[in-house]
Amino acid sequence: MTITNKDRQKAIDYSRNTSCPFIYVPIPKIANTSTKATLYKWTHPNKPIPRTEFGFDVHKESLFPWISLSKLAVGIPAKNCKLFVFVRNPIDRVISVYQQKVLERRVVPNPMIKLGVSKKMTINDFIEEIVLKSNVLECNVHWRSVEYWIKPIENNPVLDIVPIQKASEYWSSNLSSVTPLFRSNETNKQTKKELHRELTDKNKYLLSDMYKYDLQILEKGI
Repeated sequence: MTITNKDRQKAIDYSRNTSCPFIYVPIPKIANTSTKATLYKWTHPNKPIPRTEFGFDVHKESLFPWISLSKLAVGIPAKNCKLFVFVRNPIDRVISVYQQKVLERRVVPNPMIKLGVSKKMTINDFIEEIVLKSNVLECNVHWRSVEYWIKPIENNPVLDIVPIQKASEYWSSNLSSVTPLFRSNETNKQTKKELHRELTDKNKYLLSDMYKYDLQILEKGI
């Protein structure tokens, strides 16, 4: 992700004139939909959260004008906005992609089919044939390294890097009185545990090596 001086100036101008108290840096499969749904609830208290058959429909930039500026966050001054991003164990994130896009769907989404993903794939097939063959900074956003989003802004003194396990606590303490919508039902948790057990030791090692930055930034989280 390239950020120019013009981008930085836009961010500074935005932060001086906005009434929005924070900027969220959205990363897929790290409470992204839940965070946007919570933000929508905060900004539209009298409206129901848009939904589709697959859950919350909150990914239109028009709903959240400040989110589209997240790549400009390198220039946000501390006195105007709070800047935050959630991070997650990368192996958990890859498992979540497989669970949502392969296991839980009757049909694999077209963008995934184009990448070679199929319903017949096991979790290890998905990792070996799709994820491990990807360029970690240029692949599908659902398993792209968080380095793509965080590296350009990681030295911003305003930035809070929050492990996903602390998302609800962070939201309630720092952002809003609106109850966060971060939740995972027991069936999903059990499925994730089973998928973790299915992973081969080799694939765990290769994923850990592939996502070194993600693991390092997770340790730096607040």
